Amino acid sequence: MIDGEASLAFDHRYWPVVVATWVGSPTLTMVEHVQAWLDESYARARTIGTAGLVVISDATSLQELPDLDVRRRILELRHDPALMVKVIAVVPARNMMARGVVNALAWVLGDSRYTIAVSLEHAAELSERAFEQRGLAVPDSLATLRRASRDGG
Repeated sequence: MIDGEASLAFDHRYWPVVVATWVGSPTLTMVEHVQAWLDESYARARTIGTAGLVVISDATSLQELPDLDVRRRILELRHDPALMVKVIAVVPARNMMARGVVNALAWVLGDSRYTIAVSLEHAAELSERAFEQRGLAVPDSLATLRRASRDGG
């Protein structure tokens, strides 16, 4: 999806780990698409009997922080508590402002299922731990995600 100079891509290749990659500055329209994508992902999981999902929100290419309305709408995103294992925001360590916003969102939500990773590979590691902590089988797709993140693709 493209909205002005920003874009958002959804990747289900690592199911039941799903990745949303943000480029540019998120817009309200993009957040609405995220909600529709989440709803579809949770419906798909219920239909095929997936025990739990991890959502990775890759913000490594964000050029600036979203405005207040967009951040508020991100807070209002609906997740299926029975299926959501973890939501991981990938924010590089060098982007302290974005990390602060994500930490604040997690704190406001008061939910330990929201966390920050410094890279996609780190997000894959956190995903594996999250599946294990829920007593769920670690999907083979995480090894593929790790290799892809190390290889730059």
